[in-house]
Order: sequence, then C-alpha cells, then structure tokens
Amino acid sequence: MKTSLVLGGALALLLCAGAANAAKTTYTFTMDGAKEKPDPVVTNGTATAILTYDDQTMKLCGTVTHQNLSTAISAMHLHEGDANGTGGPYVTIPHGNGTSPIKVNETLNAGQVTKLMVADNTYFNIHTTMHGGGEVRGQITVGGAEQTCENNAADAGTDAGSSGSSGSSGSSGSSGSSGSSGSSGSSGSSGTSGTSGTSGTSGTSGASGSASPPAEEDDGCNATGSAPVSNGIAVILGIGVAFAALARARNKKS
Repeated sequence: MKTSLVLGGALALLLCAGAANAAKTTYTFTMDGAKEKPDPVVTNGTATAILTYDDQTMKLCGTVTHQNLSTAISAMHLHEGDANGTGGPYVTIPHGNGTSPIKVNETLNAGQVTKLMVADNTYFNIHTTMHGGGEVRGQITVGGAEQTCENNAADAGTDAGSSGSSGSSGSSGSSGSSGSSGSSGSSGSSGTSGTSGTSGTSGTSGASGSASPPAEEDDGCNATGSAPVSNGIAVILGIGVAFAALARARNKKS
C-alpha cells in the first residue's frame, strides 16, 4: 500500500512538472551596419531588439530601440538565415512612425515558431529609405530581460479610437429608459441633445460600469497563465490521488 501511495504521488509530481514547464524565451538582437550581408553598410546607426516568446500564447513581444539611422525606417523583419548569409523574411515587425522605442506585439503561427526555434538561424534587419536592403542587422542570441506585451503605436491608436467612439454610447440613453430612474425617461430621450439634463448624465451612469474604467486589453499576453496552470496542477494532483486510491483498493482485494 505504501508503495502504491508513493507511486501515485510520484506520478502526480511528474505531471505537475510537465504542466509547469510552460516556457518563455527571450532573444536579443544587437544590430549595426557591419553585420549587413552580402556587403556591410557604412552607417552610424545601431539598434537593439529584445523580444520574448511565450509558447502558451505564441506571442512575440518586446522593444526595438535604435539611434543614428541615416533616414526613416521603411521596414523591419525577422529573416531566416545564419550570420554569414541572407534569407527571406518570415515575420514583419510593424514600426509605426519609426520613433524609438518601438513596441513589438506579434502573434506567430506554427511555421514562424518553427523557424524561430532553429538555433542561431534568425536575424533582425532594419531597412531604411536610404538602405532598402537593410541598414543595420543583428543575429539572434538567447538571453535578455523578459519582456511583456504592450500595444504598438498602431494598435494603441486603434484602441484609443474605439474607446473614443464608445463615448457615443452616451447617445444610447434609450437604454436609460430601461433604468429604474423612471420619470427621467422622458428627459432621457432628450439625452440625445448631448449635455442637456443632468438626468442625461445619470443615464450614462445607468449604463453602469462607466464609473469603473474597463480593464486594459493586453491581448491575453500579460497574463502569466498562473490561474490555468494552478487549475491544471489541481486536476493533476487529483489524478495522482485517484491513482493511489485505486492501487490501495486493489491491494485490499488481493
């Protein structure tokens, strides 16, 4: 019986260890013109990209900083290839208006992940209007400070716009008529006139929740997955205990 309990506990621990192995890997790319292939580029420009890949969300997030580039950024890519060759791009990194620092928040597909995982076979290339083939380049290295996911400039603008448009939900004062404010319903209809009627503003509070700002959208990335992992660990421990109990019952029958 003791042996069965030990085996059950060992199985549970092994399964827990597997569930806890959800991994985040950080990569650093140190870029300059001398690394450009097939011909180095003479430039004062340099750049650094620090990106973290989360194998649970398939998100690649981080920051690109640059300085002294000759002209404006025209494109940024992750390319497939070793330090001595060139290869096609397999991830396009949005650069917004190109102002440093540039936030990266990309969801990779299975093919892109496969290429990223090949050791020392990815390089980061920043293209500019003067150097269309690339002005600064750097090879992938494992290591660096773990990065979190933030909306890039383009996403932030879109989000801001959508939240701004949510202001028009104030015009949905008609939903205020469904509120308990009762007699203010008629003035609620005048709520369409904008700032008229304090009951109009009460209509917005009727919309409930405007008093408490919505949680920031993080595209599911900032979450470390601790809750799902905890639930998974609980289930796995339960399996281990059940396994031990089953073995114990069999021993009693024998």
